[in-house]
Amino acid sequence: MIIDQVTRKLFPTEIARVVTDLDHKAITSHTIDFIKDLGEYTTYHNKEANAEWAKHPEVVKLIETAKQASIKFLADTSRKKFTEEPWIIMWGNVYTEGIEHGSHNHPLSAVSGTYYANAGDSFSSIQFDSPLTPYKMHDRQSPDTLTHAIKPVEGDMLLWPSWLFHRVAAQKPTEIPRVSCSFNIDYNYKRTQ
Repeated sequence: MIIDQVTRKLFPTEIARVVTDLDHKAITSHTIDFIKDLGEYTTYHNKEANAEWAKHPEVVKLIETAKQASIKFLADTSRKKFTEEPWIIMWGNVYTEGIEHGSHNHPLSAVSGTYYANAGDSFSSIQFDSPLTPYKMHDRQSPDTLTHAIKPVEGDMLLWPSWLFHRVAAQKPTEIPRVSCSFNIDYNYKRTQ
């Protein structure tokens, strides 16, 4: 006969939601206009173009906001704090119909995140994959318990540990493109990127 039984959840994965008060429309239009001439959906792959994109005054504010949010995220999750100015890279993304980003994580970073400059009903969600998936073995859990989708909300910023796998499904037809700004932040090891 059972005297006591307690079920606990161990090893949670923390994701933070930050609400920002930036000029979302300015970031949206700047990113759309800038990426239009790049021939890609992101500034990430062109270092010089990305540095130029990041000079916009509202993107400069966004980068500072991401730093401050990451400092709080590290403190809230009992991770090692930054002891000097953190290293950060941020890039702009414009998702039009059919654009997707497969499952990936961000090695060599402490915190990763995405800021949503705009939102729409047809915008693709970001989906996070459970870090327990490779160890599932004979569990018969529903696939729904192994992923978690979060729909973009204008002005929201999400932060998570960089090792967490995530993806964006193919963007459905939409009148306005889905604009986001993603980033990696890490302890400053005198990196050059």
